[in-house]
Amino acid sequence: MKSKAILVALLCLLCAVAAFGQAREGGQRRGQGGGGGRGQQPEQPPAMDKVTPEIPGVVKAGTKIEIVKFGLGGTDAGMGLSDGSILVTSRGSLIKIDPNGNTTTIVENTEQAAGLTIDPKGRVIAAQYSKKVSVLYPKGSEEVLTDSFDGKPYIRPNDLVADRKGGIRSC
Repeated sequence: MKSKAILVALLCLLCAVAAFGQAREGGQRRGQGGGGGRGQQPEQPPAMDKVTPEIPGVVKAGTKIEIVKFGLGGTDAGMGLSDGSILVTSRGSLIKIDPNGNTTTIVENTEQAAGLTIDPKGRVIAAQYSKKVSVLYPKGSEEVLTDSFDGKPYIRPNDLVADRKGGIRSC
């Protein structure tokens, strides 16, 4: 009888620890975004007083990190524009963030764009996880530029850069 009571007490303790752990994480698994669900608190913005470590030839130690926009989710491919705005992919869309933090969706479905560049013609070109490199913008100029190299299909192109002569390098 005493051993059953100890077993029940241990089970209750384990259940309480598991429930407490889930409550602390808002009922979410690691890696998922916050907010939106019933009883979940929105994810908190990151600290605004962060600085960079030294990255020789790139940034000096102590350079302040500026949070441009918080809470987009699944963001990739950040690219600055001459007007101070930024292009990013977020949740499958191409989004422009202006210098005041306002967002505009430029393209609804980027087919999993991971890397962005702008060629000399002003076209936004993307390396897409859907195994191709395509022109995304301006509307009406969409086209697949390549889906293979030396006759072998891409597995998952990730980054690219356009040169001044119109050539594009992807990896």
